[in-house]
Amino acid sequence: MQVSVSTLPPKTREQMLEYVKSLDNLDIDYIHVDVMDGDFVPQKTFDYIFLPKIKKATQKPLDVHLMVKSPQNSYKYFIKRGADILTLHFEPFRGRLNELINILKDIKNLGKKAGLSIKVTTMEKNIFSLLKYVDVVLLMSVKVGKSGQNFDSRVLSKIDSVASYINQNKLNTKIEVDGGINDQTIKLLKGKPVDIVAVGNYIYSATDKASAVKKLKDNF
Repeated sequence: MQVSVSTLPPKTREQMLEYVKSLDNLDIDYIHVDVMDGDFVPQKTFDYIFLPKIKKATQKPLDVHLMVKSPQNSYKYFIKRGADILTLHFEPFRGRLNELINILKDIKNLGKKAGLSIKVTTMEKNIFSLLKYVDVVLLMSVKVGKSGQNFDSRVLSKIDSVASYINQNKLNTKIEVDGGINDQTIKLLKGKPVDIVAVGNYIYSATDKASAVKKLKDNF
């Protein structure tokens, strides 16, 4: 299991950059960059212009999660400015799947990993036909937007369903779970085919962050 630590919940950009720097010596695999536009979700963080500062603050690859209404307008800028994995949400593309497929292909053609995410309330079967175009499928285990929410167990059946489809179709798509994960809720994922967990408040609030990461891995 790999660990992707979120850029949330620090309140200011300066605090966020200091926090990101402090994560570099931890046994984690990615910095999970939460991008929100205040439209797709009520919260707003920053756009692609700020991404190079995060890139400069860490040696870890950037796992960029776009929670935005119109990712087709900005995804290339995030790639140019440092995203290593770029994850789009399925929901803005309902009825426009061909456009989404073309964007996912373009992300990969530009040398980056393409990700696709769904909300807790979106049925996973809606994205089965898209999984062959993505490197990572991100399953939300909280409502998109706010940090510090409780883990939603509805994601557990989705993990099994998505993994079954991936295996049956011999795909190499990795499964990432995002939201409400701590040293206790990680136990719910034990034995599940989860490749990456995105963790926010649990790491941020931990006094001993190295120990917190170790507990995650020990309890998985």
